[in-house]
Amino acid sequence: MPIAIVVQSDGTIPAVIQEPTEQRLLDQLRWIARAHALGSISDAREWLAALPPPSGWFLSLAEAQAHVARFQRDEVMPPAELAAIRAQVGMTRVAFAKAIGYTGNDNTCHKQVWEMEEGRKPVSATKARMARALLASVALTAPNPA
Repeated sequence: MPIAIVVQSDGTIPAVIQEPTEQRLLDQLRWIARAHALGSISDAREWLAALPPPSGWFLSLAEAQAHVARFQRDEVMPPAELAAIRAQVGMTRVAFAKAIGYTGNDNTCHKQVWEMEEGRKPVSATKARMARALLASVALTAPNPA
């Protein structure tokens, strides 16, 4: 049974909607004020993915529960994983810092990433998710070798 978890950007209490079919779930999501223009299940999945976590479209209760559980525990990213991700995406520390949400001058951005890669500063759960999402995004847009 498909399930949608909806957390509105304005902080509205999340809705958990479960329906027997994907089409019925889509129909229920269309009742939400900001989702009325959803034309397809694909549109609904994209809309939910853009909402604050733990929003999403899930094919089963177990999948939804596993997704929520990931957001309930403190996520720790080892310094080596952060450095490996930066190397895989081929970015300088400055570019990487900006890609994962740091702002400020180049020296400040460089220092933020250097401190995390050296283990002097912990990688927050938010920055860990952003780094992993950046890696996935780069991998999804890379040409697929034949």
